[in-house]
Amino acid sequence: MTVRRAIATAAALTGLAGLAIGTAGIACAAPTLSGHYFMTVSSDAGPVNSGDWYFTPCGDGCAQVAVTSGGQPFGQAQFRDGQWTLVWHSDVICPNGTRIPGALSSYATWDPVTLAGKDESGPVMEVCEYTAKPRVTNNLQLTPAG
Repeated sequence: MTVRRAIATAAALTGLAGLAIGTAGIACAAPTLSGHYFMTVSSDAGPVNSGDWYFTPCGDGCAQVAVTSGGQPFGQAQFRDGQWTLVWHSDVICPNGTRIPGALSSYATWDPVTLAGKDESGPVMEVCEYTAKPRVTNNLQLTPAG
């Protein structure tokens, strides 16, 4: 009877240890994104846009994004479904020089390891002489600045 009790206790403890090991990997924190990065957007024909992005963490899986160190954020990157996402609006400047605030929206996604992804952007309204609302998808690459 003592042997059966010892085997049952050992089995129960083994099961609990397996449960503890099995659940340990589930509660992992989202990656952080912090510091200065070079951002390059390119199409198959070559570079489209480039610039500096500065990330400041704002919580678990969250980072404010600005174009200057300590500058006003233009967006907030969120870590969702295994990738970073960023949505922002920017101005459109027409060929005649007219500036239309917030007329261009961009939706970027990138891998947290390779920092490669896609940027989809286009006007959210009729702008300049364009009546259609074309959306363009380009490659996005972030590179740590140093």
